Amino acid sequence: MVAEDDSIKASSSCAPVHVKSRHGVFRQYNKACMGDEERPLGCDAKSSEGCQSCFIDGSAAATQVKSYARCSHHVCDAYDVKGCDPNPNERVVEEESSSGTEKDRLGSPKRAPTVPRRQKMFANPASTPDADAETEVCLPNLEDAKRGIFQYSERYCRTLGHTDVDYSGCISVGKSSCRMCVTKSARSSSAAFSVCPRAVCEHHDLLYQQCLEDEEN
Repeated sequence: MVAEDDSIKASSSCAPVHVKSRHGVFRQYNKACMGDEERPLGCDAKSSEGCQSCFIDGSAAATQVKSYARCSHHVCDAYDVKGCDPNPNERVVEEESSSGTEKDRLGSPKRAPTVPRRQKMFANPASTPDADAETEVCLPNLEDAKRGIFQYSERYCRTLGHTDVDYSGCISVGKSSCRMCVTKSARSSSAAFSVCPRAVCEHHDLLYQQCLEDEEN
């Protein structure tokens, strides 16, 4: 069995934020985030707990490989999700199981040991508080992204009652800074949303022609 590496793990002090986790952004403790040298992707600069934001495969956050690391298997074990780095111990068990099956076929009474799956460590991330306006991460769900609908943070979406403000696209006026937008190629099918700013194309590795130029904003 491979020895557990305690330098990266899921911890209650680095619990994910619901508004982020629903888009595939989770958090984990990473000892390397505590050092003074160059830190890995996703380290929370405001945290003294060594917290690191990470993504799971198959989520909208998986497009953010330049900003986040892939979550370790500890995150998937703790929050009962899929798409993390594989558990090296599970790989060893599979190999031992295959070897044990071969021995059984040859008449050996021994069977390969199995390791029970670890139970959830923490409560559902939905119980954690939402992020504030400065740190809120606005990511689309996978189906919206396929249709050219994305999200970005717009501070005024958290305001209320301003007659000179266009609140179209704000997902929760007064509560969230996230605003929905569309790429130029998807504008005809989603006329309710404005065209995404250039930053969205940069963050999601889209063609710049699909977003507004800086002078168009």
